[in-house]
Amino acid sequence: MYECLRDVLKKADDMGINIGYALVYQCLKVITTIYPEQSLIDLASQTIARFLSSESHNLKYIGINGLASIVKIDPKYTLSYQGLVVDCLEDTDDTLKVKTLDLLYKMTNKQNVEAIVDRLLAYLKEAPIEAGSRKDLVTKISSLGEKFAPNQNWYVRNMNKLFEIGGDQITTHLTNKFICSISEYERDENGEKFRDSTIKIYLKILKKNPNIPDALMQVIAWILGEYGSSHPDRAKVLQILNLLSQFSYG
Repeated sequence: MYECLRDVLKKADDMGINIGYALVYQCLKVITTIYPEQSLIDLASQTIARFLSSESHNLKYIGINGLASIVKIDPKYTLSYQGLVVDCLEDTDDTLKVKTLDLLYKMTNKQNVEAIVDRLLAYLKEAPIEAGSRKDLVTKISSLGEKFAPNQNWYVRNMNKLFEIGGDQITTHLTNKFICSISEYERDENGEKFRDSTIKIYLKILKKNPNIPDALMQVIAWILGEYGSSHPDRAKVLQILNLLSQFSYG
């Protein structure tokens, strides 16, 4: 079976016509469904790379679907084709963009989370407010931050960016999860240092940004209310809390 698949895949890939591409895609589906054979998977991944580099929306779509299947078997291919997948976000085809976002989410791990989250945040910033993918994207970015954050400060900084950029899609559930994560970090052995740096971050946000989304404002109010009393400049924190309360109820 392996030899037959290898032969069909090579011959179909050389055709350069639609029926050939259709055969290639069917081979990819079979290769990623049967008991895995490494040389076949390598051959399939090389074909996928050509699809992802194509100018055709349809071939890119096949490449994204094929790579999604391969990644389930062997995540190592994520690093090899991460750049090509990210480039698919620049395509004008909305269906391809949605598929690409889903694949990037599945490809993310501790080694590439920083690069992928940066790209997803940049895409979210550019996406139209009415885009249907915004809510799903906000949820995905939040989930990746929880699962793969390389450190606490990175998590807080990037969640703040998410709340600022995607404030219109931040749910109460996401806000509460973010607050719970910060609360857990604060209880760690380096909690005091983390608490002080977090307060500084939010004081800086308040100073530079006059239009803070409601969800982020809730996080800031909670942080300053819970931990502000331990800050060296308590008077300043109390003053800001007073202003926040006027903003909320005024």
